[in-house]
Amino acid sequence: MMWPTIVTRCCGCGVGTNVLGEWYMVRDTVWELAWRGRRKSWHNVPGQSVLCIGCLEKRIGRSDFTDAPVNNPDKGEISDRMRARLAATDRRYAASIGEVYVEDPFKRPPHQGGYAHITSEEWAEFDRRKADWEGRRRAFLQRM
Repeated sequence: MMWPTIVTRCCGCGVGTNVLGEWYMVRDTVWELAWRGRRKSWHNVPGQSVLCIGCLEKRIGRSDFTDAPVNNPDKGEISDRMRARLAATDRRYAASIGEVYVEDPFKRPPHQGGYAHITSEEWAEFDRRKADWEGRRRAFLQRM
């Protein structure tokens, strides 16, 4: 069985976005603006239209993130550049609604990107299950 090749290199500069830790989600209108006039036929294949945060900002001059969980600046394994952009977005949003941004993710309200409903025990269980899944996945891929 052939698995599809998912490329995680930035189409702009070639940096490995997965290794660098720059996975994010922006609004559809922002993404279309970033690709206007640049999209090729192969860019419609999943994983073939990846941009690091730097190239996204060069193309459109800004980044407007959605409130998807992937955009949590407190998650592990993201680049410092990505974390700074996400935190700045959260601070701008808090200021726009007349609030002060709460730095601690466990005290931050949900509309500011807080995840107080996820306990440290739940995170530990998630990490354990993820490590177990990754181990089984590696073993499966080695058998192929």
